Amino acid sequence: MNIPGSMSRVFRCLVTTVACVMLLSGLSGCGVMSTSKLSSYIFSEQQLRLLSIMSSKDVNGGYPVALDLVVITDQKVFDALSVLRAAEWFAGKTDYVRQHQKALQVMSWEVVPKQEMSNISMPAFDSSTVGILVFADYLGDRSYRAIVKGQKNVTILLKRDDFEVVPE
Repeated sequence: MNIPGSMSRVFRCLVTTVACVMLLSGLSGCGVMSTSKLSSYIFSEQQLRLLSIMSSKDVNGGYPVALDLVVITDQKVFDALSVLRAAEWFAGKTDYVRQHQKALQVMSWEVVPKQEMSNISMPAFDSSTVGILVFADYLGDRSYRAIVKGQKNVTILLKRDDFEVVPE
């Protein structure tokens, strides 16, 4: 094909663009994330990235503590769950997750006395995350709930009768 100089550049550019579009559209059906999905899995500047958990030798009277980190992407769900006591969360956890499955991501641990888990890498949460709640299932009757908002690295210190979330 014999194409004049300036038309040759335009033609090559057009062919290259069409080839790229075809390649990208073909790959999106082969397990490669589309750019719209990819952008929601990129860490935000204020997102929790590393978590450490440390428990004392006499935590919870010597009994294991169930610990849940709940990532929430809906403000109404966050508002509703952020007033729950840990006992209420754990009693209704299955129902809450079922009712709000698109708005919740739950990570759970069973922590025994003197256990240390350092630098647990957190997945890149959805960019629409509005807050993170921590619930600890102690034997007492306090709220045993904390909000993690805006910290990149935290340590959860499980003490004898309560816990603390410490930003690093």
